[in-house]
Amino acid sequence: MKIDVRSARHDDATFIIDSNCRMTTEIESLSEGDPAVRDDEGFDPGDRKLLDDVDRHGWHVVKVTNDETDPGFAYSVGMFHTFRQPEIIVVGMDLKVMHWMINEAGEWVREGRPIRPDTPYSGLLEGYDCIFRPVAKKFYRDYFGYALWFYRDDEFPVLQCIWPDKEGHWPWNEDFNPAWKSMQPLLQ
Repeated sequence: MKIDVRSARHDDATFIIDSNCRMTTEIESLSEGDPAVRDDEGFDPGDRKLLDDVDRHGWHVVKVTNDETDPGFAYSVGMFHTFRQPEIIVVGMDLKVMHWMINEAGEWVREGRPIRPDTPYSGLLEGYDCIFRPVAKKFYRDYFGYALWFYRDDEFPVLQCIWPDKEGHWPWNEDFNPAWKSMQPLLQ
């Protein structure tokens, strides 16, 4: 069985994005060597779930728990593939909250409301705005392993959803709560 991990569904049509990011509806145009075509053999249940979520919902959310030195984080895989919008990462909050935030932002994108960098957005954290900023590729290997597997390279954009402290200060502000600095590293 072959799985096209770069197909996007829109109503009843299936669109394929080839390795050169050209969209087509002709599945036959993809060759065996095209990175968009994957052989199902050897996938573990997590791989299959990710591919199924992208196919059914447009994206999958990967959650990584915190450890002794680094905060937990969650990120999307598939938004760039499905909607041509950047993937999203949230760092340093409860995993369930970060999962919800990514899904909510994904629904905005699905509804045709693109997320723009450095624009305040309400509706993700009660009483606070969030800002999205581009993630530098130097962080991709440490944070986006499953996205690198899915896309087979690092040619996908990511926006970090950045949240303020309880006083509304951003991590780049001098007044940001110093105890929270390590909870939300800026990936820029």
